[in-house]
Amino acid sequence: MRAILVLAVGLLLAARPACAEKYLSLAAGGWLPERTSGLNYGQGRTDVAYDTGWGVSGAFGGAFDNGLRLETELAYRQAAARGAADNSWAAAWLLNLWWGMRTDSPLTPYLGGGAGLGRGHRASPGAGYFLGTGVAYQAGGGVDVRLAEALSLDVGYRYFGVAGIGDLSNYSVGTFDLSGSSVMAAVRFSFR
Repeated sequence: MRAILVLAVGLLLAARPACAEKYLSLAAGGWLPERTSGLNYGQGRTDVAYDTGWGVSGAFGGAFDNGLRLETELAYRQAAARGAADNSWAAAWLLNLWWGMRTDSPLTPYLGGGAGLGRGHRASPGAGYFLGTGVAYQAGGGVDVRLAEALSLDVGYRYFGVAGIGDLSNYSVGTFDLSGSSVMAAVRFSFR
């Protein structure tokens, strides 16, 4: 984790003269977590499926002349479980690197991803409370639409998750996978 942070700070400092603009981005959309498994009240294993949930995020970063964007992002996602009284949620701080494929139009397709620190809770139909901290990650792509010189709309797909979560509450019974697909829409405000 420290290596990622040192690398990101080094990239920002080294590329500072090439930074064309800084930006602030606010996003919202849907999140569909993958199935997880856990304990039911009879202590047997059961799968937990989820309804489509929601997600929000905010990011601050810099866009460079070569199409790269380096940003730090705070994200939160939540979804209701089917057959369980509680929700599944994930909160994360990520360092992301996106590459925009420049075109002659206001549309800029992009792809990339990031990693950072995450914390999450997995819904359980049983007596467990699955909460922990792990490595957050995401990968995806989308299209950025420039609406004005300092304003753009971003629509994108993210595969988001938190991995390596230690489950001490039930002595590692059941999986603790908080990954899933997100479709997010964002408004990005640029400034120099």
